[in-house]
Amino acid sequence: MYYGKQGTVWNIQANQASWMVRKILQTHKVLEDVGWNESQVIQMEKFSIKQVYQLMRGEYPKVEWRKLICNTCTYPKWTFILFLTLHGRLLTKARLLTWGSVENNKCILCDDGHEDIDHLFFNCHYSGKVWQQILRWQNIQKQAIGWTEEQRWA
Repeated sequence: MYYGKQGTVWNIQANQASWMVRKILQTHKVLEDVGWNESQVIQMEKFSIKQVYQLMRGEYPKVEWRKLICNTCTYPKWTFILFLTLHGRLLTKARLLTWGSVENNKCILCDDGHEDIDHLFFNCHYSGKVWQQILRWQNIQKQAIGWTEEQRWA
């Protein structure tokens, strides 16, 4: 009531107020950041914090692989490795070679081919056998294909 006598929230000066009251009175800055002015807020019938949050966050498209990462019942380490792989950040020898950390990018498992994500998980003879065993164990009848195709399939 005391601060309301000075005018609207947009022009109240509360230098002697508690930190909580000052924060409440500074909400007009957040509303201005999302593009609302004082008259628009006054004309609202119902204020929605959800609407303000969505305006602050902005619109972003959902990624196709979100259900592979979110709300899964897997081990955190598996989810983290999948996350790195989906972003192209998994430390394979091909990636380490660009940094100068390794001298060659030969696959350790089969000693044939360049160790990148596609070879390491699908084109390598050894990992291909492991992948086929996993698919068979899960009763999935299909051949393992390249990384981008498997990502779309999943």
